[in-house]
Amino acid sequence: MSRITTGLPLVYRPDKAHVWVEDMLTAQYLQELWQDAGIVFHVGGGNQTIKAVTHDAAAEGLRNVLGMVDRDFGDTNFVQWTNPASGASVMILPGHELENYLLDEDALAGCALNNQRRTVADVAAYTRNTASLCEWQVAAAQVIASWRDTFQADFPSHPSRVAAHDQPSTLALLLLLPWYVAAVTRANAITAPGEPAAALAAAHANVTAWLSSADWKSRFPGKQIFRDVRGYIYDPAAFGAPSTGIQPDIDVAVAVAIWQRSNGRVPTELQTLHAVIHAKAGV
Repeated sequence: MSRITTGLPLVYRPDKAHVWVEDMLTAQYLQELWQDAGIVFHVGGGNQTIKAVTHDAAAEGLRNVLGMVDRDFGDTNFVQWTNPASGASVMILPGHELENYLLDEDALAGCALNNQRRTVADVAAYTRNTASLCEWQVAAAQVIASWRDTFQADFPSHPSRVAAHDQPSTLALLLLLPWYVAAVTRANAITAPGEPAAALAAAHANVTAWLSSADWKSRFPGKQIFRDVRGYIYDPAAFGAPSTGIQPDIDVAVAVAIWQRSNGRVPTELQTLHAVIHAKAGV
């Protein structure tokens, strides 16, 4: 009997590392930053899509198909990147988003698209001020992320037919699920009098602590801040370029990559990612 295959080996070249990323900005920035013809980028949208396509590729035995996603308000798996035993095929960035690595005042001021002639000090002050305007938004996002984690922790998977074979056994299974048993306790914990305000106060304390150090550059959502500072340094109309949509963001990201590479300032974590991709893909 012939074996049915997905055709994935025909899509992915064996002599290349194939890396799925979330958006075109990420793909073009890393392509310019690394200047590596051995890596082919694919844009897959959300992180769930990327996890799915890399899982399918791994099931076909394709070790050269990998993924990279933003951490957002979750956890990074950075410590597992270089651990062969982990088997991780999707690298979750240590920074909040890829755009956090673009919040480099030297690169933004020094890149070729700084046609507003902003100095390093100008860019640093503007970027830091933009972050401070987001502090309550980031604090609220932290609280919401913690609520999501509270209710998604140990969320049950679908039962087998053996476990749920009639009404009594199925009802008993549902009532005894650890997640269900703990659901009321979890709901009471986050809705107790004063609890939302306390959670917000604790999150805001974290955010202000980040702002008093350099941590905000990796902790804050970078996409929104990058877009604001991109508009501060770059006027696309001066070059006859489109002034709306994602293209101005991509253009500045590429310009930042050129500056970082040319000046030996490739972010350390992205240098590590580059090496890990080659090691995992075996190319």
